[in-house]
Amino acid sequence: MKSVDKIRNHINKQKKLGMIKPGDKLPSFNELMEMFNVSYLTASSAINTLANEGLVEIKRGSGSFLSGANELKVLINVQPSTLSFSCLEKILNKHLVNANLHIDFEIRNVQDLADPVEALKIGRDYKAAISSHPALVNEQELPPSLLTEFPDYKEVMSNLITTDGVSYEYCLPFNFYSHQIGVNKTLLKRTGYFMSDLTIDFSWWDGFVKKCREIGVAPASVDYVKHGALLFQDFLPLLLSWIPYDEEKYEKGDALFNTAEGKRLLEVIKDTELIVSSRKAQNNFFLNGAVFSPCVGSWLTVQNGSPEHPEKLVDDLDFLPYRDPDGQKLNIMTTVCLKSYMRHDISLNERKRVWELMKIMVSREFQMDYCAMTGVVSANKDILPTEHFWNRENKYPDFFPDNGSQVIYPKTIFSLSRIAMLSVLLENFKIYNHDLQETLARMDIKKRHYYKDAFSES
Repeated sequence: MKSVDKIRNHINKQKKLGMIKPGDKLPSFNELMEMFNVSYLTASSAINTLANEGLVEIKRGSGSFLSGANELKVLINVQPSTLSFSCLEKILNKHLVNANLHIDFEIRNVQDLADPVEALKIGRDYKAAISSHPALVNEQELPPSLLTEFPDYKEVMSNLITTDGVSYEYCLPFNFYSHQIGVNKTLLKRTGYFMSDLTIDFSWWDGFVKKCREIGVAPASVDYVKHGALLFQDFLPLLLSWIPYDEEKYEKGDALFNTAEGKRLLEVIKDTELIVSSRKAQNNFFLNGAVFSPCVGSWLTVQNGSPEHPEKLVDDLDFLPYRDPDGQKLNIMTTVCLKSYMRHDISLNERKRVWELMKIMVSREFQMDYCAMTGVVSANKDILPTEHFWNRENKYPDFFPDNGSQVIYPKTIFSLSRIAMLSVLLENFKIYNHDLQETLARMDIKKRHYYKDAFSES
């Protein structure tokens, strides 16, 4: 073993055992000569090599020190609807307290990156940022950092669940949003229907809607943000249940929407209320105003009735799992990734500290806490479904894929441009009363037109 490798291993071992910490002074060249039986030139060369690697910091006239004592400001960009900033801060502090990374983090809304002025300011104020967002989102605000350059990248990735169609050179799998149909069983009972009546083909829908109108409740509702809603996303899982994924149908020339199933989908959409304000209880599924919500994430298992989420209060919550026409379990998942951004002037040691922070955030220990507080599914392979706190009694097994289920990641099927275009057509139909048959035909045209762009945004 080369002398530089012996000295590196010694320093790393001392660091791991907690015998030295960032900023601590390391043995002098003379001490290294005696410890490793090497010449002064060899000891000097080894320390210079380790300084170039970022492990050691040389201060002329003072000696060499373990790197990482300077405070590094890191921006954490997250979606606040998943977890409040204060809760995330507590989890991060808990897992960083003994890490000796000397990181001073700030948490902000990931949507701030969409503002070019804010993104420019972030690039000036922070050497590094970490963002949590769905995979295949096209981001141009900050330059992503290549993660494959870290020696243990493959080892870290081997412990995480990956998604076909997603490139992980610049990001790590973080968690999954798993979706089912939300059901208010109290309201369902008032309609005279029961969970056993709810076949996934929705052949019962017309009679059910009529009953809802008679008793004065909404059949279904979805949250709708006028300037940012993508309506198609909420109803795609239903279509996947009725028409199983097939490349010819979903990607190419065959009719997908101008079908009996497509017509049924638009009829369901027509009967679904759009909720523009979560504070309005009337017709809002999350405030006991509608029987169904067509695409609800596992996060509701934690948020429902939580003091932090007064806008989520379903009295008797249940879920209707997606199934294909043959009754096979269908898991609709959205992959969420951690992506890092590192400025050009960041040092090698600082890059490594950001990487260590990312590794902490995908570790079993951190993920156990994070998933318990958010209700999401972990991307860490070491965490079993029943180890998720919200599923500790196996109460919600259908949110987790198993050997008998088909897993579909809609964002790898439809590009953002296609989702946006199809959403516009659905809004024209739903809000502005465009013709049903014309809408179906135009959706198939747009579906084919945007096929070539399916993965261009990744």
